[in-house]
Amino acid sequence: MCIIGDIFWAVKIAYLASKFPPIVGGGETQVFLLASKMANLGHKVTVITDSGVRGAGLRCGDKFSMEFVDGLEGFCTTGYDFKRSCEAIFRTLSSGGYDIVHVHNLLPMLLVSVIRRGISSKVIFTFHNTPDPPNRILGYFPIFELDKLIAENIVCQGEYDLLVAGSRFYYDWALKLGSSPTKTRHVYMGVDRGFFDQRLVKKKRIYRRKYGFAENDFIVTFPSRIIKRKGIFDLIEALPRLRDSVENLRLFLPAMYSPFDAEVAKDVLFMSKRLGVLDQVVIPAWHVDYQLMPTVYALSDLVVMPSYYEGLGLAILESLSMGIPVVATDVVGINEVVEDGVNGLLVEKQNPLQLSGAIMRVYKDRGLYGRLSEMGRKIVGNKFDIETQVYCLLDIYRDLLKR
Repeated sequence: MCIIGDIFWAVKIAYLASKFPPIVGGGETQVFLLASKMANLGHKVTVITDSGVRGAGLRCGDKFSMEFVDGLEGFCTTGYDFKRSCEAIFRTLSSGGYDIVHVHNLLPMLLVSVIRRGISSKVIFTFHNTPDPPNRILGYFPIFELDKLIAENIVCQGEYDLLVAGSRFYYDWALKLGSSPTKTRHVYMGVDRGFFDQRLVKKKRIYRRKYGFAENDFIVTFPSRIIKRKGIFDLIEALPRLRDSVENLRLFLPAMYSPFDAEVAKDVLFMSKRLGVLDQVVIPAWHVDYQLMPTVYALSDLVVMPSYYEGLGLAILESLSMGIPVVATDVVGINEVVEDGVNGLLVEKQNPLQLSGAIMRVYKDRGLYGRLSEMGRKIVGNKFDIETQVYCLLDIYRDLLKR
């Protein structure tokens, strides 16, 4: 079903992903947004995901439905449950009558590749796995060469009608892994500007009181998961250099209440205590999920993302959408969004000295702060709006269904 001229037919869409909110990462957020937006436009949408989020996925009156697959996340993280998850996905996709199956990430695509000839739907493939050679492609095998071979096999099989890459970085990697240029498209991932609305910043005082901050605190927020590759230790190491220069500095770690990696979280606290900055680190008293993130940005003065690599950096886009300036590392993905000195500041990765200098610069120069805020909002509106992404994808779905 499709849209032809002025006549509307609801497209029946399945989004397949091994993870889904309340698990929060860039890929999970994207699937949630696409499902919500497509359903709001009147399309019939189903999210197919691991049964571990059963009972937690449908929130805020979402109009999409959900199907749960036992063992899907187990297969995608440990390699177990291949038989169970493959059978369940085959049953769901072969009987669902979907017009479009949009598969997110490499290992779910591997499962679909196995059963592709048994389903009649058009298949779109998008991956959020972020390659970082020579360390990882999938992040599935400790041997890099094997990790790369598996990823190449999934992509080269081409058991999809089109690969849609969410950033230039992902597009380039799709081609490197063997995707045909004729079957590969680039459509930027976007954020919901209506949800991450700058007008919420007017309630800064209310949100600060809610989270226990003082009105005169200078709040630096690290919105990412607490894992090493996000650069959290570099940020902690930068804090002592700022203690005497940035008055009432607070580092807010919203993901620390329920950290992705508990051992890394312990090391963060240990390092903060050793460097004498533990009193500046603020951990929320409750779980901060995606629905609360606009309040987190609204109370912040600055967002810092010192990642070692990113596919794009959706948290940066969310922050910029609300007019909160960003200091980030000059690495792939991020430098597709942030232009140094224009809509944010970029520093070398793993360089706490540069990081502290950039934070200081934003703190001291209110003119710079205002310019970064204004240009950040503009780039999101011009290039990274979820509405633009959704309509581009609908055009792709429509074109495929006409074939």
